[in-house]
Amino acid sequence: MMHELNRLGERPFEDLCRALAVHVLGVGIQAFGDGPDGGREATFEGPLTHAGASGRWNGYGVLQAKYRRSGYGNKDAEWLRQQIKPELDAWLDPTRRRVTAGRRPEYLIIATNVRLSSAPSNGGIDRIHTLLRGYADRLGLKDIALWDATSLSMYLDAYPDVRQGFSHLISSADVLAKTFTTLNRIDDALRPRTIQVGQGPPGNQRAFRAVYQAAGGQQVLGEPTSEVYDDGPGWVQHFEGGLGQPEAVICAQARHDPVAMDATIWDALRASSPGQLTDVGYPVRSASPPFIDAASRNIVLDGGQWGPGELVRGDEG
Repeated sequence: MMHELNRLGERPFEDLCRALAVHVLGVGIQAFGDGPDGGREATFEGPLTHAGASGRWNGYGVLQAKYRRSGYGNKDAEWLRQQIKPELDAWLDPTRRRVTAGRRPEYLIIATNVRLSSAPSNGGIDRIHTLLRGYADRLGLKDIALWDATSLSMYLDAYPDVRQGFSHLISSADVLAKTFTTLNRIDDALRPRTIQVGQGPPGNQRAFRAVYQAAGGQQVLGEPTSEVYDDGPGWVQHFEGGLGQPEAVICAQARHDPVAMDATIWDALRASSPGQLTDVGYPVRSASPPFIDAASRNIVLDGGQWGPGELVRGDEG
């Protein structure tokens, strides 16, 4: 789409051209601010990622920006010609400071907010190219590029981050796209995070999934409410419990098979000693049912500092 470059003003237009040059050329740009710039808004030096008609650019180049306020003077192509020719003549003059204290460019980019006709031979683009080529041999130019309003609009579409840095160029489509992006990010932030069975430190997922299925899967244990984490000499993961079922836990002593149990059993294990699981250890999978429910009367334990033992349910429950 064509962007309204005429709304920018001269200084913002120069800033825009420099920003686009960074993206198009793929190199660091030496920018020049207010004051005499020696015919340069920016300079660059290759080798570059940019390729022109003569191949990939490799050398010293200059970017010149020519901004025209609409509705004044001659037609756009003639106006641009009148802006460029004195600059080229100044580089040919060996007494000018831009030559004595600087360098003649090997590559030249002319950027302008005017829209040039693409008609063959007598169109604005061909007329400006003819002018530039007439100076190329005398200046030692290896290649030239003309960025008119159409070319700049194309680059702005290709590099939307540059366009969005200039408020006058932000379109309703940009605002709408930004709104949707923001809403999607909010939706992602509000969406509950899905935790997988066995998710956490590597090495637990396969064994935890197998025990999850053996114990009744989602119907009995429900969905995970935590990742796997270490507790004393082993690992544990909490579950919300299936429909009408109590909260549950899958736990495993390090380097042993995991066990699924009612969360109240887990809480009782942790409360049975000041040292908690480090003292009493974890349930032994080979001596336990697929799911240890709250009605279990004794649970075989091992792996704690107290050695093998049992958690026994009292008669009072």
